Amino acid sequence: MAKRINLNEAWTFEKGINDKQTFHPITVDLPHTWNAIDGANGFDFYRAKSRYQRTFMLAEQDQGRRIYIECEGANSVTEVFVNGMNVGKHEGGYSTFRFDVTDVVSFTEENTLIFEVDNRHREDIYPLMADFTFYGGVYRDVNLVVADALHFDLLDHGSSGVYLFQEDVTDESATVRIDMRLVNESEETSEARLWIDVTDQAGQSVYRRGKEVTLTSGVTTETIKLTIDDPMLWHGVKDPHLYSISVRVETFNDTVDEVVLPLGLRYYHVDPEKGFFLNGEPYPLRGVSRHQDRKDMGWAITEAEHDEDMASFVKSGRIRFA
Repeated sequence: MAKRINLNEAWTFEKGINDKQTFHPITVDLPHTWNAIDGANGFDFYRAKSRYQRTFMLAEQDQGRRIYIECEGANSVTEVFVNGMNVGKHEGGYSTFRFDVTDVVSFTEENTLIFEVDNRHREDIYPLMADFTFYGGVYRDVNLVVADALHFDLLDHGSSGVYLFQEDVTDESATVRIDMRLVNESEETSEARLWIDVTDQAGQSVYRRGKEVTLTSGVTTETIKLTIDDPMLWHGVKDPHLYSISVRVETFNDTVDEVVLPLGLRYYHVDPEKGFFLNGEPYPLRGVSRHQDRKDMGWAITEAEHDEDMASFVKSGRIRFA
């Protein structure tokens, strides 16, 4: 099974390595930004390249497995170095990225990991201008991912390698397509089995299916369609019901990788006269500015929460009504 090892603690941080100013290195834990204070006003904040560095050890029993560096968010251009080798560059501040570092890590000595992060203006990286701060730093978790030779694709744009598509959802049934990208890092063809398990919010099984697959070396794509009868629909704050979909790959009855994803089944349409409809019912849409500095705060809000947030923004002077 793939495992994640969190690397958030004890980084040495050097601010503004491209700047003529002198900043003394400090020890920080992630998530971290160098604009925690000057970024409060949203327009006059320090923009530069800065460096994060730490060491890590790998277990000798993991030798022969695949090793990835995973970052869930760093703003906005990040170059990653392992043991002095540049293993990759990510442009864009708001998405997960991973790099395969299997060939440059040591299983007997400490490894040195460096993130060089730059939040200076770039004409080719969005957003170019906005009413919020482009916080420089590593503002989400950093992990080591240790995977078996057979695993779901970790290098497809930072995704899990498993993708859910709601093809036809009604009050009576829901058809969902599951696309999977499986990677076989060995040179030998593997016979494996995919297992799909769907449970409702109460933990009750609503669907289970297996499929035998042949995985040649490299990337193999597989698709499974499933239908759930009498689905519990996701209905915003009124009834935010979520299913859980587990997708496993097994060889010789051993699970070598698993991805678990939430799924809110719903259908909707927009009427030019009457507005937005969710699951056949009118549903007023409300929102406020909640940016990447508010982790896991992107869900729908009630009318009272909306009004409270809007009042606080107006009071602070961040927005004004004519």
